[in-house]
Amino acid sequence: MRKRKEKAIAIEYIKKLPKGRRGDGKAKLRKILQFFSYMRILKKIESLAIKEGIEVVKVNPAFTSVIGMMKYCPQYFIDKDVAGAYVIGRKALGFQEEIPENYKKLLKSQIYIQYALWRLGKMEEELRNKLNQEKNKYKANGIKRDLRRLKREKKFLERFLMETNKSSQSEPETQKQVDRRKEPVRGEKSSRKLWRVLRVAFAMPLLGGFFVRDFSPLRPVMVQGKWEGVASRLGPDGFAGPP
Repeated sequence: MRKRKEKAIAIEYIKKLPKGRRGDGKAKLRKILQFFSYMRILKKIESLAIKEGIEVVKVNPAFTSVIGMMKYCPQYFIDKDVAGAYVIGRKALGFQEEIPENYKKLLKSQIYIQYALWRLGKMEEELRNKLNQEKNKYKANGIKRDLRRLKREKKFLERFLMETNKSSQSEPETQKQVDRRKEPVRGEKSSRKLWRVLRVAFAMPLLGGFFVRDFSPLRPVMVQGKWEGVASRLGPDGFAGPP
């Protein structure tokens, strides 16, 4: 089909793979086996594509899954794996992924960011209680790992809030205008940071966990900028906003 329609194959070029999650002491071995399997599949695809005269385009895998789940899952009501593949294809075609405007607006809202931090704090408390009650050491290791990750993400969001406040208070209007003109020059690193901020600020507090399959609740957030309704589904938390 691809050969007949003269279409290329887009794939991620992954140099590092996650070590695994089971806590059985064999993470290093699993990483080696995963990478070996991936490289075999990659070489097989390239070999067959060359024989058939089909171009293979390798793209940077950075944040393909995050962009997919935050932008295209709620937009098209698709699975996050399909959404990630969609982003890979767009990268291969040279498209740049813009952050939706309502996401940008909420990232500038202190009330929302403080809610997100408060919600992450509640999640941390829940994990600590769960850890205290867990007797299985392997399951406890998994909870400890989630707790460490949650702490990192919370600190990351706190730093983002501090940097945003400092920037808005210290920069004169003329400097802000210069920075806006420099925005395209700041590069891919700044864009990646914002996508990470989005995942921490929206996916975890509004969807209630690390590993989520359904991102459709984020649609009203992305399209209308309304997050209160999604937040209320997690229960009567009693968040009253900043003092």
